[in-house]
Amino acid sequence: MDIHSYGHKRHTESATYQEISGSFTIIVEVLMILVNCLPLFVIIRWKKYSERTTTDDLIVVLSILYILSVLVPTPLGHLSYFRDKWYGGDTSCQFYQVTTNWFRLSTIFIVSILCIDKSLALHFYIKHNFTARYHGKTKLIFAIFTAVTVALIVSCFPVLGFGPLRKAQNKCGSWINEEPVEPKEFAFIGALLTSGYGNFLCAIITNVSMVLNLKKVKRSLYRSNNGPNQRDEIRWQLEGVVVVHSVKMVMAVSILLYITWFPALVSLF
Repeated sequence: MDIHSYGHKRHTESATYQEISGSFTIIVEVLMILVNCLPLFVIIRWKKYSERTTTDDLIVVLSILYILSVLVPTPLGHLSYFRDKWYGGDTSCQFYQVTTNWFRLSTIFIVSILCIDKSLALHFYIKHNFTARYHGKTKLIFAIFTAVTVALIVSCFPVLGFGPLRKAQNKCGSWINEEPVEPKEFAFIGALLTSGYGNFLCAIITNVSMVLNLKKVKRSLYRSNNGPNQRDEIRWQLEGVVVVHSVKMVMAVSILLYITWFPALVSLF
């Protein structure tokens, strides 16, 4: 085999691997959209806004963010990946980077709000406050707006001059992997670390709190309800089943999220 035949074979193998990996990524992203459409359909179709709990509202926001993270930045990324060349120059590269980081950071913030919400739900449940999980809609909207806005500002740091912004030539390199040159460019990495580890710490604290409170709830959840306030006790138990299952769901979501995010946070150092 001469050197030209060997080079052609290597190029063909590389192209085949690129097509397989790219196609697999697209399949995973399509499945991700379908999976996140399910809670949207169930909650929006079968529950009135006044009947939704704060957890329902946060799940809707989280599902929308996951869907947008696939629909908005990735088509441009896939087009450039298969053509092995970045299209659109600096403007499209900046749009791709900002939206990718924005949606990813927003999901971290929303999951932290979910953890805080369920930690408070357990607290209110132990205090026999049955309606607390339907209250605080205005506060929830403000928390979601603040989280998404902060995530957008952090994602725009390089565009504003506070992060490593390089010219997009044949590729659009990730801003996270770029080495800062000027002192002010460290602001982007610092903001990412603060956001990432701050939310990670919040998730740890709230999850530990939920585990401890879950033990208290389970010990008293199925106790005898033959006392004078039998109806309240039955209602308390029914509410408890809903709260316990929703808490377990939020804990699973937060753990899965940080399993995928923690290596990225470590790589920032």
